[in-house]
Amino acid sequence: MINHFRYKYYRLDMNSFIQIFLFIAITVGSIAAQSLDSSAETVEPEIREIAVSTTLSEERVMVGDTFEYAITVVLPGNPVFWLFDSLVTPQTSGLEFVGTATTNEVSMLDGEKTGKATVSLKFSPLFDGDLTMSDGYFRLFNIIDGDTSNIDTVIVRYFGFAVEGIPARKPSPGLFPFFLFIGGLLFAAGLFFIIRYLVQKSRQEPMEPLRPPTPSEQALASLSQIATGRMSVEEIVDTISRIIRDYIVKIFNIPASGMSSGEIIEAFTQEDIGGHRLVELREILKYCDDVRFAEKYPQQSELDEIIEMTKTFVVG
Repeated sequence: MINHFRYKYYRLDMNSFIQIFLFIAITVGSIAAQSLDSSAETVEPEIREIAVSTTLSEERVMVGDTFEYAITVVLPGNPVFWLFDSLVTPQTSGLEFVGTATTNEVSMLDGEKTGKATVSLKFSPLFDGDLTMSDGYFRLFNIIDGDTSNIDTVIVRYFGFAVEGIPARKPSPGLFPFFLFIGGLLFAAGLFFIIRYLVQKSRQEPMEPLRPPTPSEQALASLSQIATGRMSVEEIVDTISRIIRDYIVKIFNIPASGMSSGEIIEAFTQEDIGGHRLVELREILKYCDDVRFAEKYPQQSELDEIIEMTKTFVVG
């Protein structure tokens, strides 16, 4: 979109003003002295023209993107004598004013320097829909013939514009979903082959049957379950007596469950089972008989010692 218009201004410098004033004075004096009509010479004011054009980079802009509205000014005469004033921020609807950028060009025309300046206004749409910018203006200062005490001010106006804001694109996920899908397939395939391998291996290798616990293991497990803090002394002693007699039945084939302590010791002697095991067995049975029949009540430490002695007898 390109808009064109020309701004004209008239300048009446001090020399021209003096000439007119002298001309009027001389004319009035001549009329009074000579009573003759004379024609006054008219001084035409100097006319300068500034050509302004605007260019909109885009008419449909995505939200979040940046576009430019370029204002180009053709400067008559030497561009060195033209200065820009600060830009008045334009009024917008739905647009964020980002900033400005200025470029200058100098060329020769008929032996004289001419210039062209472009002011680019940068905007960014805030939302979609119809977005506008109102007409605006900025000022130029012209130094007349290089005399800094003789400066003219020129107001340069430019037209507004309208653009259409379009929604921003959603970020593309790229190749992530593809790699995620491939990774999921590979993981599922690997898990499938591992499970299949384990199943086949279990079919090829027959499982060893679970062996029953040995009499020693059974006795040790039962002894470990004795809770000295929650059982009475009589219950503890009866439990130890039962465990040791069951163990003797299973290991030595001696019917100790229906035998007294003396009969069990005599059977061990007849079977020629002696050594430390016989000593330990005699002490364990005596301890149990003292509590059951002699009503002796040992300390907690003594109970712990007899339980450990029974474990030692079982282990052999």
